[in-house]
Amino acid sequence: MWTNNQMYSARAWVACVLLAVVHGCSSSNSDPVAPAPTPGGIPPLTITIENPVPASVTPLGLACLGGGNLALCSSVGFAAVYQNGVWRRLDTGTDSVLEAAWGTSASNVYFVGENGCFLHWDGVAVRVISSGVFDHLNAVWGTSSSDVWACGGASVVHWNGSFVTIYGPLDLPLPGQYQSVGGSAPNDVYVVGMEGVVMHFDGAAWTGVTTGLGNTRLNSVFVAGNELFIGGDNLALWHFDGAAWSAFTATGGAADDFEILAGTGAGNVFAFGDNRLMHHWNGSAWSDASDPFFVPSVDFGAACALGGSVVVGNRYDYTTTNLAAFDGSSWAALGSSSVEVFDLRDVWTFDENRAVAVGDGGVIIERNRGGWSDVVHGLTGDDLHGVWASSPSDIYAVGNQGVVLHNNGTAWSVVNTGLGTASLYAVAGSGANDVWVAGITVMWHWNGATWTEYRDALPTTFGEYVAIYVTPGGDVYAGGNDLLHFDGTTWTGIPIKFGATKVVDMWGTSGSNIWMAGTSGFLHWNGTGFEFYGVGYDNEATAITGGGAAGVLGITLDGIARLGAGGGALLPFAAGERINGAGTGSDGTTYLVGGTATVVRVEPR
Repeated sequence: MWTNNQMYSARAWVACVLLAVVHGCSSSNSDPVAPAPTPGGIPPLTITIENPVPASVTPLGLACLGGGNLALCSSVGFAAVYQNGVWRRLDTGTDSVLEAAWGTSASNVYFVGENGCFLHWDGVAVRVISSGVFDHLNAVWGTSSSDVWACGGASVVHWNGSFVTIYGPLDLPLPGQYQSVGGSAPNDVYVVGMEGVVMHFDGAAWTGVTTGLGNTRLNSVFVAGNELFIGGDNLALWHFDGAAWSAFTATGGAADDFEILAGTGAGNVFAFGDNRLMHHWNGSAWSDASDPFFVPSVDFGAACALGGSVVVGNRYDYTTTNLAAFDGSSWAALGSSSVEVFDLRDVWTFDENRAVAVGDGGVIIERNRGGWSDVVHGLTGDDLHGVWASSPSDIYAVGNQGVVLHNNGTAWSVVNTGLGTASLYAVAGSGANDVWVAGITVMWHWNGATWTEYRDALPTTFGEYVAIYVTPGGDVYAGGNDLLHFDGTTWTGIPIKFGATKVVDMWGTSGSNIWMAGTSGFLHWNGTGFEFYGVGYDNEATAITGGGAAGVLGITLDGIARLGAGGGALLPFAAGERINGAGTGSDGTTYLVGGTATVVRVEPR
């Protein structure tokens, strides 16, 4: 049995932490253990967010990595790295809240969070560092991959690249609840916290710092050379100029707090807080820097310095992005692109470098080797719900008001079907001369020469069909409140027996292998009957796709279900928006599309 002194001794903790269980977070990758294989031999997935900015993700931690690269983290274990113009969602293997991020490059990032969660992204995988503490870690900062500090609760943790040293209540001069860590060098580290706590590490030992400024809760610290900046509750800003401490009380709401500090140097520091609270230090004084770019009720969640700019993340999304940068004169959305921020409804994937997605407002976006871009077509402003292609020179998109668009490999044009203005939701075919369109009480067919409506030939149960699949032999299956089958001669309605399931998306390889996403789960049609796949969750299925090495992928509001052989597990997934469509290309690359122009790439690795 250890004594209390041993339990809180940094030296004792160094010895035991190497054998400690991981607290607060888990991952498929843990230093130095290799990742476990996926059951059934199905390869693990790499998930990459290809939006310029993950718009609806609430940034709790933000790291500026140099070279225009960023990392952010949030709740439910969300972490992403921005590099070369795209966001890459990291597979953290945890749903713990991640509070803070720090790193030196896009392949060397550290994340910390609740219950001692301490993660490292090395450019290949996210690995767990056994922090050995249960405290909620609020902040992380370092000078290199062998000098990383984190703090939270009553603990300060140091990672030297090989093992952790924990400084507990008996190792630190000022016990308390620690909120932030920062510094300028390995021998110049500061930690601040509740009750006005300020402590300094000189490379050998911790000492308490006497500020004479009271016992305000301190939330953030920024160090530039020999100058120290601290933000606290009740509008408090403290400054040490290398010789003396001074305090400044900002204007704002009585209960507003400064939560975050970020700057490019001692002459350019920003303090951010509640209700658009923002102040700027110009090298000699603080001033109110609130800006109408941000709505009054916005709370700032994270900030960092990127080159000569300061980047801030909002807790709430009132514009099209949660990230903005200040270049010295004005604020602007960070990473915005020409891609219009409409909800995307469907995607057709040829391969990693060629895909087409459609959505509300007639938006069409295309992917090539340079990334995603808008198609400026001016053909319709009606919502587009479905897209399908027999080849890159034969692409169809359908939508409201009977809109059918066609791309011949060079340009988009309006197709005059002559069949009216019904709402169209899905399009599919077996080839260029066999294309079917389904919608509300309509079913249209293109045989290469003429368009035909099949309304009178359909079963009396025919209603709203929003998904369609055509076999290589030309059999048609349409999904809605039931399953509709056309064998080339006769239409037949097939009742769905699993509760209130409504089919919203379909993918298959033949008439005896059709997968469906339904409002209460996933269905498989084997040619004679249905099989239901709940995958151990109670959630709405929104899309389904297959054809790659990863097997059949079913998308829900909360995850990706591996429905292929050996799969069945629900992989946690937080794109930040509802996923509406999915498509897998010939190389196994899958694109997912959804709300506010969300685009995600999924591929086996």
